[in-house]
Order: sequence, then C-alpha cells, then structure tokens
Amino acid sequence: MRCESQLKRRGLLAGCMGIAAYLAARPAGAKPKKGPGPPQDRNLPGALDTGRLCDMFGRRLPEPGFPEPLSPKNRPDNNSTMKVLRLFSAALGLLAAGSLRASDAPGAPRRTEVVFDHPEKFTDVRDSSMPSDRGRDSILSEIRDDLVARTAPMIPEGYRLTVTFSDIKLAGDFEPWRGPQWDDIRIVKAIYPPEFKFTYSVTDPSGRVVKSGTEDIRDLDFQTRVVIDSSDHLRYEKQILEDWAHATLRDLGKT
Repeated sequence: MRCESQLKRRGLLAGCMGIAAYLAARPAGAKPKKGPGPPQDRNLPGALDTGRLCDMFGRRLPEPGFPEPLSPKNRPDNNSTMKVLRLFSAALGLLAAGSLRASDAPGAPRRTEVVFDHPEKFTDVRDSSMPSDRGRDSILSEIRDDLVARTAPMIPEGYRLTVTFSDIKLAGDFEPWRGPQWDDIRIVKAIYPPEFKFTYSVTDPSGRVVKSGTEDIRDLDFQTRVVIDSSDHLRYEKQILEDWAHATLRDLGKT
C-alpha cells in the first residue's frame, strides 16, 4: 500500500510541476500569434480592404486572421497569474514534504516471515529441465511474496507467523523426451502432484508461541481446485498454501 501511495504522490507532483512550468514560461498578458494576413493585392479575387472593415453603425470590425483587441476586462491579470503560481508552489512544497516523509518512514514489519531451508535440496523448484539457481530463487521469491500477502489479513496486529520450508515439489514436471523445444515447459498432470513440507509457529504480541506445528501436504486432487488466474504458473501452489493458512489461522487471536 505504501508503494501505491508513493506512486500517486509522484504522479500528482509531476502534474503540478508541469502546470507550474507552463504558467511560468507563458509571459503575462501574452497575445496569440497572428495568423497569415489577408491578400495584399487588392486586384485578386476575394481581396479585402482591411482598412475599411466596419459594421452598419460605423464601428470597426476585427480584421480577418488577426485577434480582436482585448478589452480591459479580458486582459490577463498579472496578479492572478502570480497568485496561481504561488498556490502551485505551496502545493509542490507540501507534496515534496509528504513524499520525503513517506520515503524516510520505515516500512511496517511483515506479519509473516517465510524461510527456505537449503532450497538447493528441494525436490523440484526447477524453471526448466536444465534448471538454474536464478530461476529457482525467482520461483521461491514469488511463493514467499504471495504467502506473505495472503496471510497478512489473517494475522492480528502484533502477532507474527513464521513458516520454514524444508522441501517443495511444484505441480507438474518436465518431460525432456518430447524434444528440446519442451525443455522449459512444465507438463501438469495428476501424476505430478505438488508437495510441501514445512514447520510453522505463531507468536502473540508478547512473543509467546500460541500455535505451532509441522505440515506435510501432498494434494493428489490439485487439478480439481477452483483457481481465479488460470495463467499463473504457480496457481495450484498458491491456492494450496492459502487454504492451509485459512484453516490454521482462522481462530487466531480469538482466545
């Protein structure tokens, strides 16, 4: 949420700076540029005698292609322009101060901590049939961020959940015999169910452990789950962990 608010502040700040720069660059009382004048050759068809453009009462009419002279009421007010500039300057100052305070303020501590114990030994957190440490770390980082976000509203203020994974096997597997073009495509079948092994503990505001346990989850019916984003490559894993969290943390803080 803090990042979103900072982006909004920066967008508003950029908008105000653009408006202020435009007003500052525009000369006070500047008139529109003159367009091309009428034909000068009076013998050409359509040529106008601009010196004699008057209405039926003898009042002079504005010349074609030229702006109408501004009356005192329509002329720009230099004082108004300065007031607008001062107003935007004050707004920019407030926004800048707010942005600095938001960036300097330390982030609120996470209510969930996720630890991966020796991830290089996990059964299957591969990004291809020829896995890389970078791909594995990216997958684990996504699992961590998702679990932290999903459990945040389930944990009362002051409580803290710690989850330590000792093994993970993602849903599906790679089948290199299909050919080299399938090296980075995970085939999801019922014979490749996801598995999680982890311990967890929950502490209250005083630091006392109020809940703990060891989990060994292997979901053979994972493909029957209802998932919202079917394009998410970790949709089953995220849903399994969220269901576990709901079942485990639903009574937290009620005793």
